[in-house]
Amino acid sequence: MKVKTIINILIIAIISLNLTACEDNKSSNNTKEKEIKFTPSLPMPDVKEEYINKYFKLSQLSNAKKDPVPAMKIGYAYSEKLHDYEKALEWYKYADSMIALGENSYFACYALQKLKRYDEAISWCKKAIDLKW
Repeated sequence: MKVKTIINILIIAIISLNLTACEDNKSSNNTKEKEIKFTPSLPMPDVKEEYINKYFKLSQLSNAKKDPVPAMKIGYAYSEKLHDYEKALEWYKYADSMIALGENSYFACYALQKLKRYDEAISWCKKAIDLKW
C-alpha cells in the first residue's frame, strides 16, 4: 500500500514538473516575440491629452514608440473617429517610417484622398498594392 502511494506521488510530481516546464517555455517564447521593436526615422506626432483613453488607449500611444501597428491604429482613430485626416496622415507616415505595411499605406492613401491630394495618394495606393494589400 505504501509503495503504491509513493508511486502515485512520484507520478504526480513528474507530471507537475513537465507542465511547469511547458509553461516556462511558452512564456519565454511570448517574450521573444514581444521583443521585436522598430526604430522610427520620423518623430512621433503630438497628441492632445484629452484624446487619450477616449479615442485610443494610453498603452497604444506607449507601444507606438517602437511598433508600427499601434501607431497606425492611432492614425485610424484620427481618421475615422475625429475626421482629422491631416493628423491621421502624420501617424501613418510615422508608422511607415518604422516599416512599410500594406494596410498602413492603404489608410494613408485614403486620408490623402479625403484631403484631395490625389497625386500623393496615388503613390501610397501603389505602395499598398505592391505590399499585397
